[in-house]
Amino acid sequence: METANPGTAFLPKQVAFPQGLFHGLPALLLGLFFCFPGWLSAQINPHPAFRQYSTDNGLSSSEIYDILQDRNGYIWISSDNGVSRFDGYGFRNYSVKDGLLENVIFRMQLDTAGRVWMQAMGGNLYYLAGDTILPYWNNRVLKDFKGGSDVYPGFIVEGAGETVHVAAWGFGILSISRYGAVKTYRHEESEYFQVFEKNGYAISSSNLKKSELKSFSINQRKSPDQIYSMPVFFYVPGAVWSFPQKFYSSNGKQVEAFLLAPGQYFLKIADEVWYIKNGSVHWQHHFPQVIDHAALMTNGQLWLGLYGQQGLKIFPSVDAFRTDEASTWLPGESVSYFLEDREGGIWIATNKNGVFYAPADALWVYDRATGLRDGKVTALAIKNDRELYLGMGNGEVWQLNHQTGKLNQLPGIPTLHFIQDLHYDRQNNRLWAGNSILYILQNEQWLRKEVDYQNRLLSFGNRITESPDGTGLWVSGHIGFMSLEGANLAPGNFRIGYDQRTYAVQEDYAGRVWVGRPKGLFEWKNGALHERQNLHPAFSLRVEDMALMPDSSLVIATKGGGVVFWKAGQFEQLTTDQGLSADMLECLHVDAQGVVWAGTLNGLNRISGNWGKRRVEQITVSHGLPSNEINRIRTVGETVWVATSGGLVWFSSKKYNPFSPRPILESVLANNQAVDLTQAPHLRPNQNNLRINFLALNFKMNGQIQYRYRMDGGPWTQTANRAVNYAELPPGKRLFEVQAENEDGVWSESTALGFVIEPPWWATWWARAGAILAAFLLVFGLYKYRTGQLKKENKTQRQIAELERAALQAQMNPHFIFNCLNSIQNFILQNEKQAAIQYLGRFASLIRSMLNASLAGKIMLEEEVQLLNNYLELEKLRFKNRFSFTVEIAEDLDRFETMIPPLLLQPYVENAVLHGISGRASGGIVVVSFSKKANGLVVRIQDNGPGFTPATTQENKPKTHKSFGMTITKNRLELLATGKEKSRVNLKTRYAENGGVAGTEVTIRIELPRTN
Repeated sequence: METANPGTAFLPKQVAFPQGLFHGLPALLLGLFFCFPGWLSAQINPHPAFRQYSTDNGLSSSEIYDILQDRNGYIWISSDNGVSRFDGYGFRNYSVKDGLLENVIFRMQLDTAGRVWMQAMGGNLYYLAGDTILPYWNNRVLKDFKGGSDVYPGFIVEGAGETVHVAAWGFGILSISRYGAVKTYRHEESEYFQVFEKNGYAISSSNLKKSELKSFSINQRKSPDQIYSMPVFFYVPGAVWSFPQKFYSSNGKQVEAFLLAPGQYFLKIADEVWYIKNGSVHWQHHFPQVIDHAALMTNGQLWLGLYGQQGLKIFPSVDAFRTDEASTWLPGESVSYFLEDREGGIWIATNKNGVFYAPADALWVYDRATGLRDGKVTALAIKNDRELYLGMGNGEVWQLNHQTGKLNQLPGIPTLHFIQDLHYDRQNNRLWAGNSILYILQNEQWLRKEVDYQNRLLSFGNRITESPDGTGLWVSGHIGFMSLEGANLAPGNFRIGYDQRTYAVQEDYAGRVWVGRPKGLFEWKNGALHERQNLHPAFSLRVEDMALMPDSSLVIATKGGGVVFWKAGQFEQLTTDQGLSADMLECLHVDAQGVVWAGTLNGLNRISGNWGKRRVEQITVSHGLPSNEINRIRTVGETVWVATSGGLVWFSSKKYNPFSPRPILESVLANNQAVDLTQAPHLRPNQNNLRINFLALNFKMNGQIQYRYRMDGGPWTQTANRAVNYAELPPGKRLFEVQAENEDGVWSESTALGFVIEPPWWATWWARAGAILAAFLLVFGLYKYRTGQLKKENKTQRQIAELERAALQAQMNPHFIFNCLNSIQNFILQNEKQAAIQYLGRFASLIRSMLNASLAGKIMLEEEVQLLNNYLELEKLRFKNRFSFTVEIAEDLDRFETMIPPLLLQPYVENAVLHGISGRASGGIVVVSFSKKANGLVVRIQDNGPGFTPATTQENKPKTHKSFGMTITKNRLELLATGKEKSRVNLKTRYAENGGVAGTEVTIRIELPRTN
């Protein structure tokens, strides 16, 4: 059997013809009507499962004129109360407060910039700029061409409004340039009708005002003033079609042209339709209904939206229009427009009841609107690939030929007011029906099937199942179960009793019989019921139905435990955790491919796949079911029939949809301020509190879309919300991603938003570089300050040292003078006047030199040598030449450039004189030598006295004799020392070769200042 495939589009895709014709229709309908031609004139025809939108759903009005889909995929709907934009969740309504100056909007169109243009009842044009509606800048020009009526029947926008073509009664077609220049298309005839086509749109008008249209008649026998012919001119791309004296009209009737497809038109004047193709009239047909919209599909199918509650007419071809061979959708509705969206969904605008929508893979429905007398279908039975039987909630049974569309009511069943189950016995070509009583149809009469059980006649039949080989039936009901076997279907295998309520009996391929009862699963074996509840926890729950799979697996539907698969000790349980619409099951069916169909009060479930890899797909009212209450399921080939409490549904076994539309980023708010998304956002540091709003345009899911999002490649977060908030986002480059899930669990590609949050000024590279530079300058400044401070401290320290040295030197001068005066006193006492005079002279010269030296912190080595020579000469006089002395300077020493503190060596030279020769009558020797070593000056003072012992040092003399010379000199040397190697004094005894004492040697190391 050939069946249409609701998993595809209604009609095949085609070249889009926007405003004025249908934008392409789904392929399913074409296939449907070609496969089932009888439906076109049938008593009953199915319709797609429509979803209705009206003011109850937020639509601005239920009086709809036009439908448009924009570039982003939003659906726009015009009405007598403005325009509405639909995103699959709700409506955004635009009216006077949004910029419209009038609310009744007849037509809409997109320009090349993607803006929505709209035409109001008064003829004015408007367009949407952002989220504001602005008036067309040449509306003032239109005021001069309104004629006797304010109604403008159509318009065409070229480019972004560079040229606008408008139909104006009384003036024909107007072409208005961007700057307001108007072009008309005049003819010599005083009255004519014009059709103008551009970019796949067509508009039409007359040069007559509507008030001037008179009564026309084709009847030539009437008076001449009642007969009126009107020439028609078609301005099509590259040509003008002229039809003089061919068409007639009458007052108050429709005059309009419809572009069906390239080169093909319906011209409707009064009650006549002319079919014009490529400039020629092919035929004329009487059609009194008013056509609001018409389109011819590329496969030849014709759709007409009719006024006057005539619904949507669907013809298999243009020629079928002449025979009225059509199917009707939405009878009782005035259809003003219809549209196929990009996903193949159908949108139908009505004049009173809003918009009807059917997705591309819509389910097909038989209900009251198609001719059923009761919308609740409770039972199904398949006779063959063409015919099936319907049991209704009102007790009626109908036979449906779904190829011809014939629906025949079978004779009424006595006493039955509700059909619980139907079964067609193909072996014997008999139809069974049951509820509390079991009936069989024979010779167009229902016969009560009663069995003799313990001398009582019993009849019941809530559920009827067939044995795998088709030779027997199992019947269950409120008082138990029984089998009907053989050609005569003789009763057997009784289990009867008012406590033996049974819901289902299923015989497997091995002949084992399984019984579903309120207390769970049982096995009927050797005339007795055996409990099997211990096999699986769910088997202790009420077993509502059972089915056998091709691989011999037993499928068990429970009340509360979902569905359990059982084969050879292997079990697999599916519940709502695995995707079932409910755990409370109503019915089961297994098709020839092994797909399990599970019905619940919350929708239909398709279960496919092998053990451990089963996939559950829900089919609910959001997919087009008229009701989620599933009563019975049957299949024929790939066609699935579902009895619901809202009607009979059929569809081809649901195909997997691998496509999911990507979400749209509606808006981004940073600190509640809108962010421009036309370029990658750069946000300030204080704009780090973000709200991102998004949505996916998947109309078939009716707002039940799941999303997942992440930031910077992190883990996905799933949500049903259409907004996400981020607080205190850190600065840097950020990447937000969001995906949407379709009805089959497929995630879309990511919609990504890359943005940058600028760091605070103190965290920018220039601020960091400035901070580093400032830190460097600060450190450098501190260094300079510290070095300056140290230099200042060093200078102060040096000044202090100089003062200390000067003080010590000042202490040294009295000591030396005291010794000299002692010597002069000695000379006087010994009456050595000449020696005293000579000594006094030298002393005066020495004192003068010392005074000069004391004024400076340092003197030349040469000056120090002269001082030592003067001093030793004085001492030599005082000791009456008992010693001799020598002052030696190394050759590498510059006696004029080498600077030393004055009188530093004198105490040690004095010590050598006093202690070196004090015990000798003559022959004393004092030698002073200067040499250079490293950065210092080494001075050696030698004498040939008794040698060095602690008792001979001034430091160790008795306390009654205080000598300050050595102590003062030692302190001065310590002040002079500034490096690691301190200035120091070493005293030692000199020994001769024979081991005897040869004298004393004092080594003085003086640190000299470094020179560059």
